[in-house]
Amino acid sequence: TAEYTWNPVTGCDQICFNGDCYAYQMMQRFGKSWGYDWVPRLHKERLTEPLLVKKPSLIFSPSMGDLYTPSNTDETVCAVLNSMAEAYWHRFELQTKFARRLPEWVYSQNVWLGVSICYERDLDRLEYLRDTNARIKYAYCEPLLEELEPDFTDIDWVVIGAKTGAHPFQPDLLWVSKLTLLAHEAGARVYHKPNLQFVKLGGPPPQMKQFPDQEWFKSRVENNSQVDGASSGLALGITEMITEEEAPTNLINIQ
Repeated sequence: TAEYTWNPVTGCDQICFNGDCYAYQMMQRFGKSWGYDWVPRLHKERLTEPLLVKKPSLIFSPSMGDLYTPSNTDETVCAVLNSMAEAYWHRFELQTKFARRLPEWVYSQNVWLGVSICYERDLDRLEYLRDTNARIKYAYCEPLLEELEPDFTDIDWVVIGAKTGAHPFQPDLLWVSKLTLLAHEAGARVYHKPNLQFVKLGGPPPQMKQFPDQEWFKSRVENNSQVDGASSGLALGITEMITEEEAPTNLINIQ
């Protein structure tokens, strides 16, 4: 769903051996060649990278770790959030499994704040998310690994997807339909990821590709996606178009 990924932090204290974590799988495959391991760390040299992209963009951050993992200090979290606030023309998708830390900070209006929800045991993360000032709050149900009945009150966006990789898993269509209905009843928009089986087959049901923050997307089109007349561009050090699967360790264009 994002146009770029940005990784000012990498790594996480949690290790998912069952293949539920995309980032951990990628680090296992490519970490040695990238020069990184799974130890949480801040990459200070990357904090200014969003400022180099002048075109208003939807940026997912981080894709190779978790900002709120316990080993990341308050200073690290603040540094990343301040960088997001400074790059006010972008929208940042910020997502975590460590939801308890979310209410400790004040978020700028350009942050979409989300929590990962794969199992019933993850649903309490929504309570911590609701207890923040984030303008856009979202639930990321990818991979959806069991039937859920969440309360999506005050949640703006719900993303639903399957499990891919070495141990793929397709959620039951009834689970997806139920989540979609609960989201719409709560007033949330829904995005069905392309990896869902019914999407691959062309439906039914029809694929939902809804986004929050529609005014921002509309303004991007009306203003030809420019800020202060500056041209769009990639971060320094990126010399060619690459995909998230090939090298999701920096700010990259995945269009």
